[in-house]
Amino acid sequence: MDVFHSIGKGIEKTFDALKDSKEKIHYQAKKYSRQSKLRLEKSQVEGEIKRLYEELGEAYYQSIEEGSDQSKKVLHELMIKLDQQKEILKALENQLKQDLMEEGQDQPQKRCPHCNEVMEEGDQFCSNCGSSMEETKVFKRGIFVDNVEILTKMCPNCGNQVSVHAKYCNRCGLDLENL
Repeated sequence: MDVFHSIGKGIEKTFDALKDSKEKIHYQAKKYSRQSKLRLEKSQVEGEIKRLYEELGEAYYQSIEEGSDQSKKVLHELMIKLDQQKEILKALENQLKQDLMEEGQDQPQKRCPHCNEVMEEGDQFCSNCGSSMEETKVFKRGIFVDNVEILTKMCPNCGNQVSVHAKYCNRCGLDLENL
């Protein structure tokens, strides 16, 4: 029986490793897909800005040639559209920069939902508080352990959900104690 038990444990570990690999690949694919979408959108906005500059140049030429109030109104409207596109471009560049900064963190570290301690791959128990990882279920609105809810809060900087006892956000590193 011990042979079958150890074979079963080996198969379990293999399936766990495959599951972890699948999750890592899924995470990477989502990250690169998001970055590609941001780059495409950025390129489209840059094209629109270029087109607006060309239109602005033509409108400026006409306003000097005609000297009419209508031409000045067109210039003003084009300048407003141009400023809006520049703001959109700035926001996209900031999102891309943030994504690239987070790229160094290939995958969020696995953490104990009880005490927020970093967990090693395959750990069954937390080395800090001793809690079992098999009994823990993580939900979006809170953390439930043995049907008891552990309260969480959101990081005001990045929106990550952390334990109410967390001293620092595990995504962006914000000091949560001195807010």
